[in-house]
This record gives sequence, structure tokens and C-alpha cells, in this order.
Amino acid sequence: MDLNQVQQLAQQALTGGNDFADMRWDKYRDNNKEGKRPDLWTFTMIEPAKAIYYPGDEILNARLDTVSVQRNSWQLHTGDSATVRGYHPLGGQPNGFVDMSGSFTLNLTDKQDYAIELWIKNTRDLISNPETRFSYPVELLMCQAEVAFHNTVQQRVKVWNFLNAVPRQAAVGQDAPQNGDVSWGADNNLTWNFPWHTENYVNIY
Repeated sequence: MDLNQVQQLAQQALTGGNDFADMRWDKYRDNNKEGKRPDLWTFTMIEPAKAIYYPGDEILNARLDTVSVQRNSWQLHTGDSATVRGYHPLGGQPNGFVDMSGSFTLNLTDKQDYAIELWIKNTRDLISNPETRFSYPVELLMCQAEVAFHNTVQQRVKVWNFLNAVPRQAAVGQDAPQNGDVSWGADNNLTWNFPWHTENYVNIY
């Protein structure tokens, strides 16, 4: 590549003469929209399980470290194309379904009131009492929960609603503190399965 070719490419970049230069990064503003924030979200128990003690949304959000959500994705199937004289000129119509089931897990820390530990153990014992093996009916154990993602002015932007969620797995952190260590209330988690969820967008501008 000689100097003339380099100068021609430079001129093309200045005048928008190639695909990358057409993006005009020096002019890009995107209306000055903020980036997404991974820490701006809240959890709400819309309908707590009827039989299970619940410490309340205020306590839960103050002690909730992370929420991990596993949602099943689109499953598509493209039908076989029509065959005409040995050729396949007609593509099959894509079809399939959306699996709206999944699970979510809350990872929490606890404090001296043991509110989180009591909640998790109460949930465990109502699913299967360790002494009697008695189990409450599923309709008394299921809940409806919500995770809402917020923008920087605290408006809800994206909202997941998990419907008819049933507890699946629970774990309580072990009480093994070192002297003066107050961080040992971690490693508490509770997982629910849900057969359906909705995803809504609000305050989009």
C-alpha cells in the first residue's frame, strides 16, 4: 500500500466513505442514555405463600445479596421443506413454543434476629417435616414474586413476575464465626420453581 492509497482511505474515513466511518463515533450520543446498572433492582413478594412465615419485603431487600434467575428460552422447529421433483424450493414455516418455566434463587445474609434462617427453615419444614414427614398442600406453599429493574432515577423499567412458584431447595449458612467476625450470616439461599412468568417493560422513553 503506497502513500496515495493511505491518503485516499483517510479521506474516505473523514467523509464517511466506508461502513465503519459511517457510524460516526465522534458524533454518537444515543440521546445521552445511561447504561444499565446491575445493582438497581428490587424483589417483591406479591403473594407470599399462605402457610409460610415471611419476614417482609423491607427486611428481605436489605439482606438480599443476589437474585439468580434461570428462565427457559425459545424452542423453535423449522418444518421440512416441500419437495418438488427432487428439489426443496419451499421452506417450511418456523414454528415452536416459548417455555415460560424456570427457577429463581435468593442469596441472603442474616442478622441477630435470625429472620432469614427462620423463614428458610419454616419453608423446609412445611414441605416435609423432619419428624412427622407431614407436607402441606402445594397451594399453601406457592407464591407470586417479582423482580423489578430500575433506571438511575429509580423508575421501574423491566419487571419479571414469577407465577405459582413453589420452593424447591433451601440452604442455611453454618454458625461458625471467628472472634469478632460479624459476616458469618451469609450463605443462606432459597430456590423456587415456577411454571410461568411474565416480562413487562414500563417507563420506556
